[in-house]
Amino acid sequence: TLEGDYEAVYETITGTAVDTPDDQCTGDDEANNVYGHGRIDVEDAVDEAPAGKFGSLSGTVTDQHGDPVAGARLVFEGGVVREATTNADGEYAFERIPAGRYRVSATKFLYGDATGTVRVNRNAAAVFDTEMELLETRTVAGQVVDGGGQGWPLDATVSTAAGEAVADTDPLTGEYSLVIPDEGDWPLTVETAYPGYEVVTVDPDDAALIEVPTADGCLAPGFGSTTLDERFETLAAPTGWEVVNNGDDDFPWVFDDPWGYGNMTPGSGGYAEANSDASDIEALTDTDLITAPFDLSAASEPTLSWANFFVDGGIGSEAEVLLSADGGATWEQVWYTNEDLEATVETVDLTEWVDQTAVQLKFHFTDNATWAYWWMVDNVRVGGCEALDGGLVRGHVTDAATGTPIEGARVVDPASGSGAVTDASGMYVLFTDPGDRTLEVSAPGYAAGTAAATVADGAVTGADAELEAES
Repeated sequence: TLEGDYEAVYETITGTAVDTPDDQCTGDDEANNVYGHGRIDVEDAVDEAPAGKFGSLSGTVTDQHGDPVAGARLVFEGGVVREATTNADGEYAFERIPAGRYRVSATKFLYGDATGTVRVNRNAAAVFDTEMELLETRTVAGQVVDGGGQGWPLDATVSTAAGEAVADTDPLTGEYSLVIPDEGDWPLTVETAYPGYEVVTVDPDDAALIEVPTADGCLAPGFGSTTLDERFETLAAPTGWEVVNNGDDDFPWVFDDPWGYGNMTPGSGGYAEANSDASDIEALTDTDLITAPFDLSAASEPTLSWANFFVDGGIGSEAEVLLSADGGATWEQVWYTNEDLEATVETVDLTEWVDQTAVQLKFHFTDNATWAYWWMVDNVRVGGCEALDGGLVRGHVTDAATGTPIEGARVVDPASGSGAVTDASGMYVLFTDPGDRTLEVSAPGYAAGTAAATVADGAVTGADAELEAES
């Protein structure tokens, strides 16, 4: 046997390797810096290896009723450790396994563990069958809903702590069910598919109605401020906002992720991005993003917050937020950084201007011509975090011919201005006003389409769309 004999393993592999000439990194036909001693020939190496002391091992796992147990995990511990998983008929097999004595353990969720021993003799066929007790079980069923004030059903995953049992909710009703053992402690972890919610743990006895609270940062859809709340889901400059290019390149603030970096902030979907890394090495990237005027005196809280990702790495870029209460005639800095702040939620106290009725904010980025990295901004909010009037629309955008999900499709409600961007599974979630809505759906390489939805206040409505590929 070659086990433990590393020199013999080396000689077997190199001795059967196929010489492969390649002189681009020096060397010769027999040994070079591209293929070493040649390409490994697995079949010849196995044929060359000594037979050693091996046998075969197989068996069947059944429950106490004689029914096969599929998916049972068996671990054989002896001179070596081998693992196997039973097939649909409860069977497993090793055609070749080192001879010797093995301790065996068999495990599967909802079954009692089984143990035993087996001896594998050289050139002989060993059999190890075992029985696992199917445990008494209980079904846990319930509903997962928003606990922040909207009360709508949530798309979420409910699972046991180690993931032995997992159930996804119906995204339109929030309903779920899963099976766990009747005995023992089996706390359930609940994690939503929507941003802005906490991960909660509940006891199965309290899982009929699971209300998930919103997390800090006000990132959950349907929550925000009526004073200023911008999530950049239309993938364009928001209405009334202004983008100014102070640099000598063509890279001011953008909103459609033209370089495919993806939203690195704690937010999701669309975002605003000032990117020096995408610019020319010697060019100056310097740009302003200026909000439309808003009435700060009407805000429930005089606080600015946003989902943030700024990375510089000490190269030389700077980011700052400035405030103007006189139509942009003068600006005062309220926030600044030249140090990395990655995936943070930034907050600024605006109490000093609480009586102002026409306030503007300027997000200014400059790389000082150092060819640095980028600043990403999402979920710009002034005021408190309130449950807004409206409902959720969710669905999938797919290719009409193939059914393939379309990632990066834009879904916009032109009546309200609300928008969303589909993820890798083609899914989108959009918060908009109640009533009959016609959503506009578009994606590069596809003809534009629509999706109809009747949106109810505090509810979730489904609306899928299929797009025809352009010829």
